Amino acid sequence: MEKIISITVMLIISLAGFAQDYDELMLVFNNKFPATKGYNLQDILKTDTLKTNNPDIIITGFICSSMCSIDWSVKHNSNILSSPAKKHIKYCTKNRGSLYFANITAITKEGKPVNLGSRIIRISRVDE
Repeated sequence: MEKIISITVMLIISLAGFAQDYDELMLVFNNKFPATKGYNLQDILKTDTLKTNNPDIIITGFICSSMCSIDWSVKHNSNILSSPAKKHIKYCTKNRGSLYFANITAITKEGKPVNLGSRIIRISRVDE
């Protein structure tokens, strides 16, 4: 009987882990949340480590891209936003625009890998 109860409890815990929804998770740049109309370009350029608004989730990889006169896509196997990516981000969003973060992979503090999907980041303000 104890074995059945233990198995049932473990099954419920594992199902609760699979049921977590990461759609509401936001990307955080320069330890700041986005303004009401989007992200500030300067905060993105000052960011070295891509984070989320959930400290228990650590990003382990992503693809960053944008549509501008030069098509580009940079794949990262870490949570570091590289200097070449920042250069393209600055060029492609100088007059406002959008960035696309796709295939965002992460790990929970328990070590469970999760896929956060994709996020479109609107650039609302450019500071010179």
